[in-house]
Order: sequence, then structure tokens, then C-alpha cells
Amino acid sequence: MNLPGTRSLRARITLLATVLVAVVSLLLLWLAWTLVRDSLDAVPQMPPGSTVVVDGVTVDASTLAESLRVHARNRMLLFGSIAFLFVVAAAAILAWTFTSRVLLPLREITGTARRLSVESLGERIGEVRPRDELAVLAETFDDMLDRLQAAFDAQRHFVANASHELRTPLSVIRTELDVTLADDDADEAELRRMGGVVRDATERAGQLVNSLLLLARTDGAGLGVREPVDL
Repeated sequence: MNLPGTRSLRARITLLATVLVAVVSLLLLWLAWTLVRDSLDAVPQMPPGSTVVVDGVTVDASTLAESLRVHARNRMLLFGSIAFLFVVAAAAILAWTFTSRVLLPLREITGTARRLSVESLGERIGEVRPRDELAVLAETFDDMLDRLQAAFDAQRHFVANASHELRTPLSVIRTELDVTLADDDADEAELRRMGGVVRDATERAGQLVNSLLLLARTDGAGLGVREPVDL
């Protein structure tokens, strides 16, 4: 399926091949016409006033020769035109047929790209035969999908780690706030103790965020270096 306003690559290649064949065929037809004309003009002329008998009828030799030359040229033009149309039509059909086979990997790439989503990044085009530019394009597309899948996996890993590691300090903060607010007799010392616990939990959450960001950058860059991180 083509986008609105676009032309099929298959149609353009077929048109180009057909035009090239038509131009070459016209040149060959013109060359054949020239050779036939020169060959007919090179036929020796009979002396003026000569006559020949054709089917019992006496005709002027020069008139007969000119008539034969015109007839030969007309037949050459007729059969040459028929051959030209046949060759151009055959070229268009063959170009359309073979172009479909040549562009098959490109259609597979397009179909794969349309089917892709976050849940189906594991789909690949695979090996393409023969080994040509389209095969290289398919391999490049598969490599790009590998990098995209790795990036999405790293993102999922980061989100999972963040949600898991941040749950503990957030739970501590919420528990301390709920307990302190529920105690009507809480004095200044209790509030200070609660504030210290919340501050420690907040600092721990900040350290976790920094560590997870470092982990995300490391996974995204594909680095093999590992550093100890205080979680």
C-alpha cells in the first residue's frame, strides 16, 4: 500500500526500463531502415526506356524498380513497427514481473515496520537472498530493532528497579507521618524524631534515584564497567 501522493517504486522502475528499451528499439529500427534504404538505392539502375514483362504485361523498368523500393520500405516500416510494439510490451511485462521479485525484501521491511509495537519488537526480517543492497538494508533494519529492543528492555528494567527500591523509603515516610499525626499527645521531641526519620528516608530515596539514573545510563550505553553502588 502506498501513501497518498506517492508513486510506486515498482511502477517507476518499470517505466524507466520500458522507456530505455523503447529508445534502444527506435534506434535499431532507424538503423535497419537506413540500411534497407541504402541497399535499395545501391541497386544498379536499368537504362532509361527499358521495359520488363511482368505477368504478361510490359511495364517501364524504372517505374517497376521504384514501386518495388517503395513496397520494400513500407513492409520494413510495418514489420519494424510491429516488432517495436511487441518488444516494448514484452519489456514492460518482464520489468514489472522481475521488479516485484527484486523489491520483495523491501516490502518485507515495510510490513515488519508496520507490525512493530512495543510488545512485538522481537520480530525480525531475517536473512535475505541474494546478498545485495536490499539484504544490507534488511540487516541494518534488524540491527536497529535490536538496539530499540535493548533500549526498551533497559527502560523496563529501570522502571522496575525504581518502583521496587523507592517503595521502602516512601513507606517509611508515610508510616512515620501517619503515626505522628495520629498521636494527639506528640510533643516537640516526637516531632523532631519524626522529622529526622523522614529526612533520612528522603536522603535514601535521593541516593536511590541517583543510583538508578546511573544504572539507566550504563545499560543504555551498553557499558561493561561495573561500579559498586550504595543502595
